[in-house]
This record gives sequence, structure tokens and C-alpha cells, in this order.
Amino acid sequence: EPTPTPTPSARLTPSPRLDSSPTNPPATPEARPVASVSPRSPSGSGADFLESWLAAPDVEGRAAHERLLQHVLELVAAGRTELAAFDRALAARPELATLYLARARVHFAREDRLRAERDLEQAKLRAGGRPWVLADLAEAWVGLGRGQRALEHINLALRAAPEEARLHVVRGNISFQLRQLGQAVAAWRRALELDPQSRDASLNLVSSLVFLSNEEGRGYGEARRYAAAYSGDFDAWRILAYACYRSDRFAEGRASAERSLAIRPSPFAYFARGICRWRLGELAPALEDLQQALDQEPLQPARLVRKNAHLFRSRILQQLGRPQQALREVDQALALDDDLSSAHALRAAVLNDLGDFARAEAAARTARRFRPGDAEAGYYLAVALQGQGKHEEALPLFDAALGDDARPTWAAKALLLRARTLARLGLLVRARADLEAVLGLEAKGPEADAARRLREELASERGE
Repeated sequence: EPTPTPTPSARLTPSPRLDSSPTNPPATPEARPVASVSPRSPSGSGADFLESWLAAPDVEGRAAHERLLQHVLELVAAGRTELAAFDRALAARPELATLYLARARVHFAREDRLRAERDLEQAKLRAGGRPWVLADLAEAWVGLGRGQRALEHINLALRAAPEEARLHVVRGNISFQLRQLGQAVAAWRRALELDPQSRDASLNLVSSLVFLSNEEGRGYGEARRYAAAYSGDFDAWRILAYACYRSDRFAEGRASAERSLAIRPSPFAYFARGICRWRLGELAPALEDLQQALDQEPLQPARLVRKNAHLFRSRILQQLGRPQQALREVDQALALDDDLSSAHALRAAVLNDLGDFARAEAAARTARRFRPGDAEAGYYLAVALQGQGKHEEALPLFDAALGDDARPTWAAKALLLRARTLARLGLLVRARADLEAVLGLEAKGPEADAARRLREELASERGE
């Protein structure tokens, strides 16, 4: 996944992931650290800045280190990724680790991973055990997707400065990237013990509770407290919006996302408002918000955000009876991540709607390969098999999909389709029982009308 250019004081920015259930909201997102520093417009040219920076009396100190990396962040944000000034500076002062780290960030912005990695290796050789250099090297390795290398560097930094809160924040972010969730939470808690005012540690800890904990009430309460403490922080309201979504507080979630957008528009906040609007039945506005999430900086949102925006748009378009558009959206999600079981299941559902049962069968089987016991994928596979006249294969899949006591939203339709399969197989008693169950779930609607028609057909065949 692409990661923004690594910078000091990394924050964790969680991004939602669709659950495979057709009714449940996303409950297990992933996250990656992104910069909490807001880039400003660079003052002066890179060459002028470097010349004055090199003339500073304590060029190897922490303040000079952070000043240069902030300047590089501003240059990259402005699209200025020239290397000549850095090359000249390194020719003059090749012993400076910070210069190698700064040039690595420019290489990263130019998508030259090989040269970025070479410069990071050179920076490590010159770091001299300084914890602030090692911490920024760790974040740079995270940006390149090299979590284990990042962990090595931050552990060296912590040996040199075990009481520095910011290093524990970075340690937590790296552990999170490596899916070492317990260690991540422990690191953020330690950071707060050392610095109770650390907003990065607070934000990351609250995010982990909201997005990863099964204690949904606790995550919501923590997010509320964080938003109250940092009411001017757009991240606080975005996270609260997700917490509301997870705990079925969709109107409050929509309002929280709007507060985040009022402070600072972001793809994540548009996404949060879109999914809350979807659950409130506001389908057209939800589609618009999800498109805004995709349009807001097309290269910036993490793939996880982008693919889920496409997935939700696909689901909404399917609800609106626009299956061709829904298919395009889910295919865009799969182009970003082919390993999404929920996307393959949704693709099977859309292809069933289009009557393309052979391709729907293939998509459903792919989804079941990722999650063998997934009831939703099993249901869509049963529909695809039935559509091809494979009733004996479809029946046990319908049985498995409907075996849970908690009825999914598609239960009435599944019961109706199973009734048709049972009737084709001559199992009329069971078919009638399913039709009565459909009418018990839906007194009105298309499934209820179809159930009554099929019940009448079965009765006429028996001469009743």
C-alpha cells in the first residue's frame, strides 16, 4: 500500500475494512501511520535553505535535524523534488546522517525506492546512536513497507532514550503495522505514562479501541472523551464518527463526520459520513460522499480507504437496482486488493442480479476460498447454482446459509429461493414450510408476493 512520505511525530490513521457480513458494518479496519505535521509552503529555494542550514553552528543537533526534515516535507508537498541541492550538500558534508535521510525522502517522493533505501542505509551508518535520527529512520522504513527494519531502528532509539514519549509512540505505530496489536497498545500506554499530554499517543490508543476492540461501547466512550478534549481536531470527530457507526449511532456519526469536515475536509471524513448516511437510508447522498472520498486527493487516501469506498458504492448501486455500475465499482475495489472475500462475495451477488450465474459461481467460490464458512458467500453460490439448474448442489448451501438463528437481511429471499429448489426436487412439505417462513418475515414486498404465487402454484398442482 502507498504510504505518505514519512515525517516526525507520526500518527496512526485507521481506515475501515468491510466485514464479510451483508448486514454488519466494518469492524476490523487496518491502519498505518501518517504524518501529523501540516506541510506549509516552503520559504526560499532548496539550495538557499540548505546553504543556510549547513552554516548553522549545531548542524548535527536535534533542532537542526527537525528543521531540515520539515523543510523537505514542505518541498515535497509543493511538488518540488529536485535532487541537485542535496547532492551538492552531501558532497560537501558526507558525514551528516540528516542529509542522507532528507534526500531519501525526496527519492521516496520520486518513487525511487532503491535510492531511498541506499540513503537510509548511509544515514544509519552516520546516526551515531542519536535517538531522534534513529526514530526518523524507523518511520522512513515504515514508509517503504519494511516494518522489521523499522522495528530494529526504533528499538535502538529506545535503548538510547527509554524515557522519551515520542519514541514509544513510533514504536506503537510500527508494532501496529506489523499486526502486533498488544505491543502497539502497550507502547502507546507507556507514551501516555511519560507524557499524559501526548496527542499522538491518545489518538492512536483511542483509534485502536474504536477500530479493533470488540468492546464497542468502550470504544465509543473513549472516542467521545477524546473528541470533547480535542474538539478542534478533525481526526477526533472522524474517529468518533466511526465509533458511532460501529455502535449503530448513525445520526450521531453523520453529525460527527460533518464536524470533522467543517474543520478540515479529508477523504476519511467523507467516507465516514458516507457510510453513516448509507445506514440511515440516504443512498444518493452516501454515493456522493463516497465519491468525494475518492476524489479528494486521488493519490493520497490509503488503498484500504479507496477500495472500501468502491465497495460501499457498489453495494449502494446494487440496492438502487443499477447492477452494471455496481459491477464496475466492485471490480475497481478488486483491482486494488484481489484478496477481499467480501468484494468477491459482493461481485457474486451483482452477477446473480445480472443473470450471469456461471461468473457468479466463480466469484462466490473465490470468496469461500478466503473464508470457507462465510454464510453470505455460500448463499450467493447457492443462488448461482440454482440459476444454472444445479438444484441438488444448491440445497445444502441454502441450508447452511440459513442455519444461523440470527436471520440476515437476505433471509426472506434465501428462503424463497430454497423453496423453489425444494419444489424442483419434489420436497414439497419443506418447500411450503419455507414459503410460510417468508411470509412470517415479510407480510408485504416482492418476496412475499412471490411466495404467495409459488404457494398457489404448488396447491394447484396438488389439486387443492
